[in-house]
Amino acid sequence: MSGQMQSQSVDVVVIGAGPAGAHAAGSMALAGLDVALVDRKAKGKAGAQWLNGVAPWMLDEAGVPRPASTNNRDTGPIFSMAAPGADRRVRIVDNPVLDMNMIELGTELADAFEACSSAYSFWEHDLVDAQMVDGRMTSVVLRNRNDHTLTQLKAQLFVDCSGMSAVLRKANPWLEQKCKPPRPEHICVAAQACYKIRDLEGAREFLGEHRIESGEVIGWVGVEGGFSILRPELDLVHKNFSILTGSIAKSGFRSGKQILDDFVADLTWLGECEIYGHRAIPLRRPYAHQVAPGLALLGDAGSHIFSSHGSGIGISLIAARILSDAVGTAYASGSDIGTLESLWAYPKKFHREYGGVLGFADAMRRFSQSLTPDETRMMFEEGILTVGMARGGLGQFKPELELSDAKEQLRGLMKTRPLAAKLVKVLGRLPAIYALAARFPGRPAQSRITVSAWDYAMSRLVDSVSVE
Repeated sequence: MSGQMQSQSVDVVVIGAGPAGAHAAGSMALAGLDVALVDRKAKGKAGAQWLNGVAPWMLDEAGVPRPASTNNRDTGPIFSMAAPGADRRVRIVDNPVLDMNMIELGTELADAFEACSSAYSFWEHDLVDAQMVDGRMTSVVLRNRNDHTLTQLKAQLFVDCSGMSAVLRKANPWLEQKCKPPRPEHICVAAQACYKIRDLEGAREFLGEHRIESGEVIGWVGVEGGFSILRPELDLVHKNFSILTGSIAKSGFRSGKQILDDFVADLTWLGECEIYGHRAIPLRRPYAHQVAPGLALLGDAGSHIFSSHGSGIGISLIAARILSDAVGTAYASGSDIGTLESLWAYPKKFHREYGGVLGFADAMRRFSQSLTPDETRMMFEEGILTVGMARGGLGQFKPELELSDAKEQLRGLMKTRPLAAKLVKVLGRLPAIYALAARFPGRPAQSRITVSAWDYAMSRLVDSVSVE
């Protein structure tokens, strides 16, 4: 590095200004800490730039005001799930998920952060160096993307919310060794686009062909391997068409982007494309090791993903709230906010309260990924996938099962015994996964040994579910 470098000291530096990073930064700034929020992109361009399905309860739990465009609704449009070749569908009338504009959400959270007197924004800045002293992160160096000036930020705590790139996590040798990046068979490539409708008659023919209503979401699963989706939604009232796709980034499968592009190529009634984006999503349970001296992981950097449908926005916002509460408590007591003792309330609460549902979601993702096209079809035709299971998967909570559904599901399982054996083997792990998550180590003393043992036990329950 060359040239003159300015230096600034703050309490916390957050790298990555997507919704989770902006929310964490804003919450800590509100608690009175001096917080620097850094992103390589301009304001309004950080994080996801498309619509994302988020359960409203998660915003409430995270303490995030609902975006104005949601009109304070609790349920989204009717959601129907189907599989190629299956006549039967799973129809969720009380869909617990709303499609939210991530540009709107991210901008509102960034604005809330910048309204704090102790907030410092570093938009369009690259991280070029991270320094550690005796195993603790102590400072980072940023380069302004416009004038190339350098800034050194010193802090007691650094938060890595930089996504899959995990720039701070990778700068910590110990965390980098413990938090292995996912292999290609555990990475989903998703894509999303929103279009205006040019020809309403063609749009009506599309609805009739696929047996859906205007405003109803249809999700075809298993279109490109067991874990894949093609999810269009057509709204005649507002003349909008949106589509979400995703599949595993593995040789022989079309990516989410390819699925999307192929599907819309034949839709001649579509007009202007207003939103288009695609990204890679890591699919795994959360890392057991979420903190190190002077460093906390958040979002994709900590693998905060509801793996069964690849969404991380809601759970990352909740994690941001848990982290900021832990840091705010330590700060109010006059403690060094970067020590393991100060940070430990964060992974403890996160894993104990949400590790069970996230771990089981990853086990179910692995199960779905292993399904053949015929097995995916049978999940629908034989009533094995129930409305309660599908609704729990959408809303990111423990699956529900009505007695009437259970009877039909049992009959379906009896007719498909090899598939039943695979499913029951995974479902049988649910109690153990939840119980183990609730026993995450309560103290940081000797945590590197204790958490590693806990991680090994969780891997035996979750990671051992085959994806083949």
